[in-house]
Amino acid sequence: MKKMVLWLVVLLILAGTSWFVYATYFAPPAGDASGIRTVEVEATQRSFVKVVLATGTVKPEVGAQVNVGARLSGKVDKLNAAIGDKVTKGQILAIIEHEDLAEQVAQQESQLAYVGTQIDAEQQQLAADLARAEALIEQRESEVETEKLRLVAVTEERQRALNAEAGRLESVRQQRGAEIKLAQSQIMEAEATSTYAQKDVKRMQTLFEKGMLAEQTLDKAVTDERTARSRLNTSEQSRSLSETRLDQDLAVQEEVVKQAQAALTNDVKVQEETVRKSEAALAVARLDRAAVEVSSAAAQLVLKASLPRLESGIREMKIRLSYAEVKAPIDGVVGTISTQEGETVAAGFNAPTFVTVVDVTRLQVDAYVDEVDIGKVHEGQSATFTVDAFPDTQFKGKVLAIYPSAILLDNVVYYDVVIGIEGEFEGRLRPEMTANVTIEVAARGDAVAVPLKSIQHKSGKEFVLVKTGRGTEEREVTTGLEEGDFVEVRSGLTAGATVVYEEKARGARPERGGPR
Repeated sequence: MKKMVLWLVVLLILAGTSWFVYATYFAPPAGDASGIRTVEVEATQRSFVKVVLATGTVKPEVGAQVNVGARLSGKVDKLNAAIGDKVTKGQILAIIEHEDLAEQVAQQESQLAYVGTQIDAEQQQLAADLARAEALIEQRESEVETEKLRLVAVTEERQRALNAEAGRLESVRQQRGAEIKLAQSQIMEAEATSTYAQKDVKRMQTLFEKGMLAEQTLDKAVTDERTARSRLNTSEQSRSLSETRLDQDLAVQEEVVKQAQAALTNDVKVQEETVRKSEAALAVARLDRAAVEVSSAAAQLVLKASLPRLESGIREMKIRLSYAEVKAPIDGVVGTISTQEGETVAAGFNAPTFVTVVDVTRLQVDAYVDEVDIGKVHEGQSATFTVDAFPDTQFKGKVLAIYPSAILLDNVVYYDVVIGIEGEFEGRLRPEMTANVTIEVAARGDAVAVPLKSIQHKSGKEFVLVKTGRGTEEREVTTGLEEGDFVEVRSGLTAGATVVYEEKARGARPERGGPR
């Protein structure tokens, strides 16, 4: 009994379903045997968005995925990374054996320190030598000054002695000259007296001969004349003696003056020679100081010339030593590990990869756009995409770049369009996820919209049938964006107008060749 009731319910359901399908899709509408009905639609305002659909892949941005390798050959002493580890920029991922390089760096640094010590010692020696040289120069300068003062003193002393002797010579000349003048005056007086006495004797003799004078008076006159002549002779002798003394004294004193002049000249010459020798010794001391400076500068120059080479060698060694620490170049997550601890790596032209670090906060979508649609896509356009892991989550982005090179897949030409991801996505998006991308290539707001079916085409122009108070009339229109069953009318029609068009009624059989 229960089975019969169950079968009856099933039959009723099948019958109702069959009737519904027939009534909906196959039964013609009442009053229209041909299956065509007239539709009246009001032109409205709405927004249009034109999109390009593409399939893409989530990829790391340029520089967000780095293959970290070794630039130094050797055994991997330690590996500090595991897949999935979060790492920061500069974190040590692996260490390669480097004892030999460390020893070379220590040797180079020791050599650099030794050269530095030599330079310091050379500078200290230069300071000591310069101090001695300066002391010697000061001594020589003092000697030169002393000898110059001595030259002045000798010159002045000898000049005073010369002047004194010259004064004595002049004194002798004046003294003896005075004596000669005195003797000359005495001679003149004696001559006058003698002449007068002779005349007086002659006069007395005449008077005596005439008997006019006593003999005694004559004798006295003769005696006076002889006395006057004697005085004259004495005065002449005295003058002759004075002249002789003058000549002798002048000769002696002139010789003394000559000797004083010679002593002055000789002593001055000797002292000047001493001054020259002192100045020469001073010049030698100065040259010695300059020679010390030049010699020390040359030695320091040779030592300092080796410093850049040593420092460069140390820098190079330290750089090579730094290669022993393989560091993370970016913040990110360890994606792959291809080298294990204890393995030996050989660094060549291409450094062997240790790990791959991916910055999962810097992702993009590489959308592959068909060549038919690529002309509509431009940088800066908005885009959305979904991934299979989160089908209900729509991620936003923007077109950042379009690769100029084409990609050929299954004989279809595509172009790689880079979509920059906007908003929060960390922890949900991962590299190599498949993305279903929608790129908004055009948009219109508050545009006049009519059903796509209402557009008629005649002679390359577009028309719509508009209802008026007297019936209907055709109006030429210009269409724009299409979205779903609607199309944008850019000109020829305003919002609120009633558009009339015909369509097949629901359930009408399609004509042969129509859509299936």
